[in-house]
Amino acid sequence: MYIEGHVGIPRTIFSEEALVGNDNLRTQIGCTIWTYFQGIKKIIEQGQRHGDIDEGMDPHAITSMFIGTIHFVVTRWIMTNFSLVLIDEAEGSGKTMRKP
Repeated sequence: MYIEGHVGIPRTIFSEEALVGNDNLRTQIGCTIWTYFQGIKKIIEQGQRHGDIDEGMDPHAITSMFIGTIHFVVTRWIMTNFSLVLIDEAEGSGKTMRKP
């Protein structure tokens, strides 16, 4: 996975500096996340038009849950000193969650 080869990305995105300390960095990351969000939302909406995803579900909420899931897995990956295999986590065959 891309992120496994670029560990600096989640470190930057989830750093205190990016979240509160540096307005310019926060704005840049915010724009990137917004673009990413819009792209995923369009895919969800396309899936709804094609009948692959229930049209009664809110595309914004589905997109938020999807991104939240990725954030959670990446946070676990960082907290386990990058020991999780992210592709295994994505496929549901990764390590079980346990207390650190």
